[in-house]
Amino acid sequence: MDDSSYRSFLIRLWREPGVADDPWRGEVEHIQSGVVVAVFSIEEALSLIRKTAVGDEVRAEVSDRTTSQGGNA
Repeated sequence: MDDSSYRSFLIRLWREPGVADDPWRGEVEHIQSGVVVAVFSIEEALSLIRKTAVGDEVRAEVSDRTTSQGGNA
């Protein structure tokens, strides 16, 4: 399979206990690049995937959006 025509993602979603309105939090991992990006809503996760699927590159944002949130999966 041609790598340029295939994208795969691992999506992890959870709710933060004790946070007002119990919002969804998560991570989207782009499997081909290994980049993991923190997301703060399901809509944000879908938007990231949509941008990547139409050809935009997944960017590693070295700020607090790129995460290694152990134990929250």
